[in-house]
Amino acid sequence: MKHILLGLSALVLAACAETTTVNEGTFTFGGKSYRTTTQEFTTATGTFQRRRILVGAQRVSCSATDDADCVLAIIEATKSSSDRGA
Repeated sequence: MKHILLGLSALVLAACAETTTVNEGTFTFGGKSYRTTTQEFTTATGTFQRRRILVGAQRVSCSATDDADCVLAIIEATKSSSDRGA
């Protein structure tokens, strides 16, 4: 639920923000490397970054500056995929 609220907050902020940079890379957790896209947004009050990670066929969003947030997002995505039988 936390990631849903954070994702919605990011979407609202992104709607009022300009994307200034986009970088592709990888994030490693549990011995696996995941493809990532990191976006930097500029708003009237400053800049912030979001990271999107491809976990199987699902894309999850997390803080680009908090790896623990991204680990939790991967764990939740993996758990929800196994709950659906994927």
